[in-house]
Amino acid sequence: MPPPANPIPLPSAKRQFLSSLLDVLVRQLAWPQDADWEAPGTEDPDPGDDMAMFQNLRIVSLRLKRDLY
Repeated sequence: MPPPANPIPLPSAKRQFLSSLLDVLVRQLAWPQDADWEAPGTEDPDPGDDMAMFQNLRIVSLRLKRDLY
């Protein structure tokens, strides 16, 4: 989609508000400097975890479908 032919400039108050809002959002989404990074899936899943149970169910279901065909 091409940009509009004649963009309407924002008033300075609205531009200042949006700039400060963007700054707050970026600060809120930033990771802390001391965060430990791990690759997803490097640890054994907790068997009681809902996501682990769902993934296990999908794997078993896919294997059953594969074995049927």
